[in-house]
Amino acid sequence: MPGLGFRYVGRDRLPTRLSDFDVERYFALTDSDVAALNERFRPDRRAGAAIQLVFLRASGHSLGQVSTLPRQLLHYIGQRLGLTTPTIASLRTLYRRYKTLYDHLIWA
Repeated sequence: MPGLGFRYVGRDRLPTRLSDFDVERYFALTDSDVAALNERFRPDRRAGAAIQLVFLRASGHSLGQVSTLPRQLLHYIGQRLGLTTPTIASLRTLYRRYKTLYDHLIWA
């Protein structure tokens, strides 16, 4: 059984729910992450890039297909970036253009 530190390593999708502990422990954005996101992306593109970054860091994989993103993660990302984020979202709603998804994956 993997240790708690490796809870999300190797996963290719997000669980439907995340606890506040999981979000703060595994999907946290540092102040330098927030500064890099603010410098590189327009406000309407920051949440998607942030989700790609934290998922890559937690799992070692890029985020593939997801039906919906966990509400706790969306709330946390919005709070850290100072953005209003939807309470229900999927990658499809965040990425209407494939090029934007590709740019975020390359950046992350």
